Amino acid sequence: DFDTISPVIEVKDSFEVNVDEPVNFDEEIQLSDNCDSDLEYTIEGDIDYSKEGLYSIVISCKDQSGNSSSKNVDIKVTDENFYQKIAYAAMAQIGVNQDCTMLVTNALKAVGINFHGAPYEYASLGEWTDTPVPGDICIYSGHVALYVGNGQAVHGGWNGYTTILYSVSCSNPFIGYIHVNH
Repeated sequence: DFDTISPVIEVKDSFEVNVDEPVNFDEEIQLSDNCDSDLEYTIEGDIDYSKEGLYSIVISCKDQSGNSSSKNVDIKVTDENFYQKIAYAAMAQIGVNQDCTMLVTNALKAVGINFHGAPYEYASLGEWTDTPVPGDICIYSGHVALYVGNGQAVHGGWNGYTTILYSVSCSNPFIGYIHVNH
C-alpha cells in the first residue's frame, strides 16, 4: 500500500489583525494525514505586521511519502488606533512651549507621518470632512490644531507658545477639518 493521499491543512482563508499583533499560526493551523502524525508546515510570503496592508501567504505541508498540499491565506493588517494615536500624541504635548505647526507635526510623528509646513499646508495630508474624529486636523486662517473629540482641540502657540486643550472655536476663523490619509 503506497500512500497517495495528501495531508490536510485546516486554517481560515483570511485573518484580520491589528498592527503589531501577529497571527499565531501554531494555534491556527491544524494538520492531518492518513498515515503520518508528525507533520510540519511551511509558510511562503512575507507579512509586515508593523504597517497596514493586505498580505498573501501560502501554507504548505508534505507528508513522509512526498504528498503535499498547500493553502492560500490572506492577512489584513489594520491600524484601528491610527487616529486615536494622533489625538493621544497631541494631548501628551499639553503644556509644551511650541507653535501650532510643531504641535501638529509632533502629533503626526506618532503614526509615522513626517510633515512640517504652514497651517494651510496640513490640508494636503488628507480629505476635508464634516464629521471629525479625534486625530483630525483643524485648519484655521493662519492656525492649525488637532481635534480630540467633544468639540475640543489641542492648540499650540497659545498666549505665546503654550500648548493647551481648548474649544475648536478660537479667535482665528475656522476653515475645516482634515481627515488624515494613511
